[in-house]
Amino acid sequence: MSILKTKLHRPRVPADYVPRPRLLKLLERSCNIPLILVSAPAGYGKSTLVGAWMDGLESPGAWLSLDENDSDLATFLRYFSAAVDSLFPGACARTTPLLSGPSAPPVAVLADELIAELDLIEDPFVLVLDDYGFIKEPEIHELLTRLLKQNITALHLVILTRRDPPLPLASLRAAGRMAEIRQADLKFTVDETAAFLAKAVEGDIGASAASQLQIKTEGWPGGLRLAALAMDHAEDANAFLRELRGDTRHIQDYLVAEVLSRQPPAVREALLKTSILDRFCAPLCQTLCAPECKGMCGPECDGGDFMERLAESNLFCVPLDARG
Repeated sequence: MSILKTKLHRPRVPADYVPRPRLLKLLERSCNIPLILVSAPAGYGKSTLVGAWMDGLESPGAWLSLDENDSDLATFLRYFSAAVDSLFPGACARTTPLLSGPSAPPVAVLADELIAELDLIEDPFVLVLDDYGFIKEPEIHELLTRLLKQNITALHLVILTRRDPPLPLASLRAAGRMAEIRQADLKFTVDETAAFLAKAVEGDIGASAASQLQIKTEGWPGGLRLAALAMDHAEDANAFLRELRGDTRHIQDYLVAEVLSRQPPAVREALLKTSILDRFCAPLCQTLCAPECKGMCGPECDGGDFMERLAESNLFCVPLDARG
């Protein structure tokens, strides 16, 4: 199987990138932890942030962009090995040949061989798995779980995803072996919004307009970029901001293509039914969406399960308190 080298290329940092020292410091502090999880909805700048951080990283760093074709153990492991080999040629020389037979060995055998080879690497390095949400194959999750349970000194994994992966996150969190950057962290502040608009929009956009846009988009970076694109063609920027809604064409097209189209029918129907609410709780979701809840999680699913599924999928939900 040939390897697409473009999948190993780190994305370019856009010209309107706004440096975010608070998040870069968090990544830097977490550089020695086995796993950094960056989990947030579409358009929250996950790849941009981590790509910019890696540009200034002292340790070697590799990047692997995943897609739906990589949700196969042999394919995933070939690309994973290729990413490691891009930094340390021949590092996975024993693991890759195991995949060339008519059927791959059990995942435990592959994991043990890969762990043994990674453990021989002396220099610390960062490996980013971008768009890990495309991975559905349980054996791949098991492979990464086995890697994370071992004390592989050199490997520091960074997972970028729109939904939390089925890895032992709770135990990793409790053991201090995982750092997290989430939607609340990635929101643009008012100052960051003003800095972005100064780069993205011609003309002077006042502090009041920047604050208004930050409130309307709730700091969603993707929404800010799309709003700025539309604002740049508006005759009156302030009038545009007053009329800005979620059905602005660029924003609507993005949400349909990148968010709604990727959801199963039951999820889309439930999102439609709950869209009339400013806030909701488990019993209210159960009343509004009982058939959809069963379609999402099975016959025993209730409103609480439904809300948990929305949160795990990072579907732009904001908890109102620490109890969710």
